[in-house]
Amino acid sequence: MSFFRRSIPQLFRNQIRNVSSTRTTKHVLKISDLSQKELRDVLKFATVIKKNPKDYAASLKDKTLLMLFEKPSLRTRVSFETGMTQMGGHGIFYSIADSPLGQKETFGDTGQVLSRYCDVVMARVKNRRDVRELAKHSTIPVINALGWSSKYF
Repeated sequence: MSFFRRSIPQLFRNQIRNVSSTRTTKHVLKISDLSQKELRDVLKFATVIKKNPKDYAASLKDKTLLMLFEKPSLRTRVSFETGMTQMGGHGIFYSIADSPLGQKETFGDTGQVLSRYCDVVMARVKNRRDVRELAKHSTIPVINALGWSSKYF
């Protein structure tokens, strides 16, 4: 148990807290972007958090997640927003339908701008190319929240 409280949070701290570091940002655009070990570690750490939520209530204090939606999903929005809130962070919902993103603004430009304001981006967009472009130009982690099927990728 103590291993997870020390080692695994450090894995995520490097992604969330040190976004200005020279380390390569880890994006999760498809499940195979995580090694088997990383996936096991994430699931084990999630179990630890679920069993001890108060221990992690301030883990994401002062951190902001932008939830970028082109294809709406109640479950996706609620799960990400609730997780951020329960861990002390803040989730911002943004609908592409309400913006010039993809028309007047490119996903690449948006990735650069969001990197200055947010700590992580969750994108639920219809086009694989768009989420890749967002990640390519982001210095913060980008999570693809649409799906992993071969049809999509």
